[in-house]
Amino acid sequence: MTNSESATYASQAEWIKEDIAKTNKRWKIGLIHNSPFGKNYNAARAPIAQAFEEGGVQLVLMGHNHAYIRTKAIDSEGNTKDGGTVYLQSNAAGLKFNDLPNKMPWMEVVKQPYLPVFTALTVYPDKIVGSAYTVDKDTTTLLDSFVITSSMPVQPLYTVSGVVGELVEYYAENQNLDIDLFQLHNKFGKAKVKIYDSAFETVVAEATVGVQGIEGNLNYPFRLEGIPNSNYIMEITRGGMCPKVTSLSVTDSDIDLGVQKLLPGDVNKDYQISVEDVQILTARYKAGNTIYPSANYSYVFDTNGDGMIDIDDVKAVTAALKNFQGYQKWE
Repeated sequence: MTNSESATYASQAEWIKEDIAKTNKRWKIGLIHNSPFGKNYNAARAPIAQAFEEGGVQLVLMGHNHAYIRTKAIDSEGNTKDGGTVYLQSNAAGLKFNDLPNKMPWMEVVKQPYLPVFTALTVYPDKIVGSAYTVDKDTTTLLDSFVITSSMPVQPLYTVSGVVGELVEYYAENQNLDIDLFQLHNKFGKAKVKIYDSAFETVVAEATVGVQGIEGNLNYPFRLEGIPNSNYIMEITRGGMCPKVTSLSVTDSDIDLGVQKLLPGDVNKDYQISVEDVQILTARYKAGNTIYPSANYSYVFDTNGDGMIDIDDVKAVTAALKNFQGYQKWE
């Protein structure tokens, strides 16, 4: 989004270029209040139009003039261009309207129905479909429709699925009785699955799976769609458990990871289970006063999700320590 009410158009144009350079997304949509291509051409805002053109922005949503204007696909000077930028001004949502502007050479459609207008945009991999409607009390009427296509090849997308096990079910059955139980359910009855880029910095896709009620099955499926070919890092987390982190490669097919079980309990949150975790948990257990929501209770230490820190948690982490070697790699 740009600030059309500021005279810093050149510096904003540089920011637009830098921001667009950071993405490889197919569709790029700009937002601006007072556009270079409203009812008249505004030369002062030309640097912004140039940045949109250079960055391959396909659609710019603009305002200021209360009329319906849709331009042709144009370059930064208003000339028709294949694969250029379409500027769209969707009249007004209220009842303030400007008179019908003169139809300038870059305009495809210009209308003034003297009614509020909204535009619905549906984004597909290969096109954006727009439909503008007038609103007259309870009646909507189609005012304009258009399609913007992309010349960029459609990148195949795939699905990564699997199952997280095991989650704790008690709180799902009883959570309505006590807000504390509801909070514990969010820690132990749910798990988060995230796919990051290969640098482990940007989340590409994520999902939360969890117990919704007593079903007798504590393994719960996840499904992440729209994943392109690439190398990733996947992370699965649940309260009281050590996060499971591994590399993941998507290559021309969907992936079913099967059941992924988490081990207790990375209490120092260093992405591994070590003797230090056992020592920290043992000290917390010996401190006493560890039944939820007592002062010494923390879900991080409650590895079996029973609402208390006791000897069973210490035993669970000790057993997990013996099994941890190689744990972070997929079978």
